[in-house]
Amino acid sequence: MAAPRKKALAQEAPSTLAEAISLIGTYGAIVHEIARLGLDANTAIAMIEAARDEAIKPLEVEVNDIFKRLRAWWAVAGDAVTEGKRKSGELAGWLLGIRTTTPSLKLPKGAKAEDVVALVLNGEGGLAFISTKHSLDKPAIIKVLRELGDGREHPLLSPIGLTVSQREEFFIDRVGPKPADPEVIETEGAEA
Repeated sequence: MAAPRKKALAQEAPSTLAEAISLIGTYGAIVHEIARLGLDANTAIAMIEAARDEAIKPLEVEVNDIFKRLRAWWAVAGDAVTEGKRKSGELAGWLLGIRTTTPSLKLPKGAKAEDVVALVLNGEGGLAFISTKHSLDKPAIIKVLRELGDGREHPLLSPIGLTVSQREEFFIDRVGPKPADPEVIETEGAEA
């Protein structure tokens, strides 16, 4: 069964200049309140993240130290734990061991990727080791299509069906320079 259709609420547009000015004032007040609420939220989030980071720092130092100690222990005792049959083993609900990382290409010391690309391209069969990414140059295509705007067609672009899309849209923006975000100043004895 289909959901019942709902009618959209009628929008009442202002009918006089005074009504439009009043509505713009309400619009501005709401925009400013949205910005203030966003700033308050961002400030609170930043304070929470700072407290979290401060609490995590000593724990990260400790866990890294434990990791290094267990890695050294595994190098000596790993074979005993796995009876030499595997590279990893389970201890106290955790899997410990050695694994091979994903291969990565290492350039010679001091070499730059651009220099290596040039050397590979100069070698026989070098194109097999070079990747090229292609993408549309949209600004260039728009420029060409606009220049052909008098009904002429481009032999490559027109058969594909590429067109320029642009529309007009209503906007509301503040006149003059935008106000800076308010600075949050902590005061002594302020209630939270």
